Amino acid sequence: MRFSGTLCFQLRRAFGSKTLPYVALFCLGLMCVCFCETCLLFWGHDAAELPLAAVAWAGNTTAMRTQPFLYFINYLMLPLAAAIFGDSFCSDVKNGLATNAATRSSLVDFVLAGAISAFLAAFTVMLATLVASQLLAYLAFPAVASPDAYCLLGFWTAGADGLDMLSEGLFGSLRTQSRLLCNVLYCVQAALWSGVGAAAAYAVSLRAGGNRLVAIGVPALLFIVANMVLPQALNPYGLMTSLLLDYGNVDYSPAAFVLEPLGVLALSLVAVALLASCRRDVLL
Repeated sequence: MRFSGTLCFQLRRAFGSKTLPYVALFCLGLMCVCFCETCLLFWGHDAAELPLAAVAWAGNTTAMRTQPFLYFINYLMLPLAAAIFGDSFCSDVKNGLATNAATRSSLVDFVLAGAISAFLAAFTVMLATLVASQLLAYLAFPAVASPDAYCLLGFWTAGADGLDMLSEGLFGSLRTQSRLLCNVLYCVQAALWSGVGAAAAYAVSLRAGGNRLVAIGVPALLFIVANMVLPQALNPYGLMTSLLLDYGNVDYSPAAFVLEPLGVLALSLVAVALLASCRRDVLL
């Protein structure tokens, strides 16, 4: 079987995973809770005081006071993303599918296709969740608002100083000109990191001895601990978790914004290929 056929097989399994709808429903439910929090924050205010829907996005956690969104990004997103398909190799070993793949074709192709499928499934679900959280804001907040509206562009101040602060960060000019597009870019990067976490979980599952909890928990724990301990200069995942409100990272380039998660993904895929080359040990 060619790699393309193996990849299609693994993609069908990933997007047909029994875990996927439960993860998607949980994430969407949490985004609905965050949306309700933003609505309650502006309950009783005049329409002229409402900010843009792009500003009232739940991902604007400091201004919108959406703590559940913050906890989701920092602690829940990675294990939930990995649970979709990142631990599938554990069950593949138990039911003999991995052994069958090793005898009929290439185990390396099988696990590489599995890691890529885990990445794509997690990326798709989390991107849909985060974009949905932005679309929900349009149900209650205007698409166009006065520049002096309440909570100007994410701050509790109004006037030129707020705009100056926004223009200094990553994608600063884009944030002041099209906040919605800037939000979408951060959603894409967060979804990329969730996919990276799923691919890393798949790599760990090759040595997890069939323990799905280890496969899901170890990579997520490593990312979370690194986010808490390492300085931001050595912690690209920590830069992502601050999302739209990390205005001080002037030196964080757009190229690094994209290449850092893709670089970690490449390392995860290399680790999968190297571990799969030890056919007997992996299948035990």
